[in-house]
Amino acid sequence: MRKTQTFVSLFSGCGGMDLGFEQAGFTGLLACDIDPLVISVHDTNLNGRAAVLDLSRVPSGELAGLRPDVVIAGLPWPDEIVGVWGDWVCGEMKKLLRSLVC
Repeated sequence: MRKTQTFVSLFSGCGGMDLGFEQAGFTGLLACDIDPLVISVHDTNLNGRAAVLDLSRVPSGELAGLRPDVVIAGLPWPDEIVGVWGDWVCGEMKKLLRSLVC
């Protein structure tokens, strides 16, 4: 029997990417966003599994313990974007993402 693939969703917004991953057969372990309004919409769309969470206040490596197969992120206005296919997130956003998942 094949193990179900899992994902963690950061900066989840209303849950569009989460919905797509679930429809593709993945199981969500965590969905979070800092905005309570979008989390309420996410909860309506995806059966109430999202959390209001300021990721900049999560201790380094805290989410790594979830051990998802995939981390998805609807990045909010990164401070720099360099190229479409290259090193796409720089500066503070890159540091934040690294601290959360590494």
